[in-house]
Amino acid sequence: MFSKKILQGALLIFLILVLVSVLVLLFINKDLDVKAELKEDSLELKMTNTQNHIITNIFVTLNGEKGENFSLNPGEQKTVNITLAKGKNILEVNAAGVQKFYKEVDLKDFKGFNYLNFNISYKELKKDISTEIMLSICNTGDDIGLTTEVYKNEGFEINDTEKTKIIEKDKCEDFSFIIIPKLQGTNKIFFHIFNEANNIDEEINFDLKVS
Repeated sequence: MFSKKILQGALLIFLILVLVSVLVLLFINKDLDVKAELKEDSLELKMTNTQNHIITNIFVTLNGEKGENFSLNPGEQKTVNITLAKGKNILEVNAAGVQKFYKEVDLKDFKGFNYLNFNISYKELKKDISTEIMLSICNTGDDIGLTTEVYKNEGFEINDTEKTKIIEKDKCEDFSFIIIPKLQGTNKIFFHIFNEANNIDEEINFDLKVS
């Protein structure tokens, strides 16, 4: 009886160690890291496998057109340059077993101002789950201060809705917002971009996919 209890105890300890190992493995496996840098009318996309196993069936989709499939070993990085068109460009990075990465780039001319580019990026959005979205504004004109306000968004709950930054010539600035999607499907998010002193008062919008 004594030896049976020892065996049961050892088995219990083994199961606990296995569970802890699995949890540690899940914590360490970060994801497919995607960084996108806007360069005039093209997008440089850097994808790095931060997991400890190979990621297969990775592909980039631009405006519904699927690119080539590829795989990345642990720690391996791949750079893809994508030519963009004027107006909205919708980009997705899909991979087996990891979250989708979405980015929408809007190449737009401002009246009375030089050239500004807008793009938004985010990981897969889910209803009622708090997620960060990143609005990037790139400026090829003179240094300018811009206020970005998230507004008229019935499909999203947002606490900190307004941010102001100085965007230097030939630089980009990221405006980070935490949102909670309230509706599933494709929902528009609206931004008010303004600077009263420079007569800038524009509205832009992007389509966010919520599962």
